[in-house]
Amino acid sequence: MADPGSVIGTVAAVLQLAQTACKAALELYNFCSVVRNAPQEIITISRDAHAFYMTISNLENSLRSDTVATVVSRDTEIMTSLETLKIPIENCSLACEAILEKLQPHPRVDGSSSQDATITDTTDGTLPIQRRFSRGNVMWYFKRKEILALGADLERSKATLGSAMGNAIFLVALKIRAVVDTGIIVQGSLDTNDDLDPSLTGRPASQSIGETQGHYRFKDLGSALTKYAALVLDPPIDHFRLYELEA
Repeated sequence: MADPGSVIGTVAAVLQLAQTACKAALELYNFCSVVRNAPQEIITISRDAHAFYMTISNLENSLRSDTVATVVSRDTEIMTSLETLKIPIENCSLACEAILEKLQPHPRVDGSSSQDATITDTTDGTLPIQRRFSRGNVMWYFKRKEILALGADLERSKATLGSAMGNAIFLVALKIRAVVDTGIIVQGSLDTNDDLDPSLTGRPASQSIGETQGHYRFKDLGSALTKYAALVLDPPIDHFRLYELEA
């Protein structure tokens, strides 16, 4: 069985990282998304920041739930899957902060020009401040390669996070399918790389990760965790079996 303190610590740590990452990604997205006629690299960064924000915000909302926290505290494997998210979430967050730091000096408050792109800054809740992104900015020419490199770092970190989240969604989907199809709740250490007994999972040994995830149409880990927690605490079957497997 997992140490309760360790599990709670894991959930709290991932939640805190998710909150920090959401803030960093949203600030970067808000900064980039309002640039008119922006360079392609800024458009790409804006899209990446928004996609990262949506993924992490859904996870954050799920982990805020006492119901989800209770279920995770009982399940060693879900706790382990959350552990694998910590480093890539932090890396994505740091990449967003670094990109924003490099970009911020370039928009300037100045006179209008047909060659400049207007930025509206409303992050402090006051009236919009008109800023302009000068395409002829010499400093931008030298900083562009740094921005591209940081954007590539963000993309790599997002890919690593996506892989870890995909594995976590697969794990949770297996557990959901077991509850829905057989009335069995499996908690503990279950090796999803093995050929699983259909009597435990309701999943044929030949079924792929994509088929399992696609069957339940989970687009993010937060939705999967919320669904699983609801099923565990309020099973749809009158008589179900609970398996607690030792690590």
